[in-house]
Amino acid sequence: MSVLVNSPKDYTSVLFGYRYLEEGNVFPIFVNYVKSPTISLSTRYEDQFIDSRTFSWVSKSNVTLENPQIQKLLHAEENGTKIMLFVRKSDRERDERKQSYFLGYLHFGPKDYWEGKTGGYPAVYFRFKLEDEVRADIYDYLCSSFDGSKA
Repeated sequence: MSVLVNSPKDYTSVLFGYRYLEEGNVFPIFVNYVKSPTISLSTRYEDQFIDSRTFSWVSKSNVTLENPQIQKLLHAEENGTKIMLFVRKSDRERDERKQSYFLGYLHFGPKDYWEGKTGGYPAVYFRFKLEDEVRADIYDYLCSSFDGSKA
């Protein structure tokens, strides 16, 4: 992550969610696409592809539109902030051989976010458009179950 923003700082904690990084003026979002059935409902976010260019994403739980990180996200375009999407198939892939895929830069419009609930807690939902379509082989891999069938 530090390489992306040309910084000596350690941004390891960002790899477990999202955070605005002033250095580089970027907002990386990291997603585990397939959620473990053993994690709590409040962290089993409903992140998913709608198609190979549209991604539905949910903030952490207990977050509203007033949250400072969400405010940075909401004002990203006017501030020239690049929103970056990184996805890995699941927590099973935490070893170094299975790092997240950088899928591209994200954009959204005024009707593409709203407050809702996840696991009974407030959260903010976004419907992002990727600048470029996700490569077909990566899209198929991420959207398939571990046995190879479509998830």
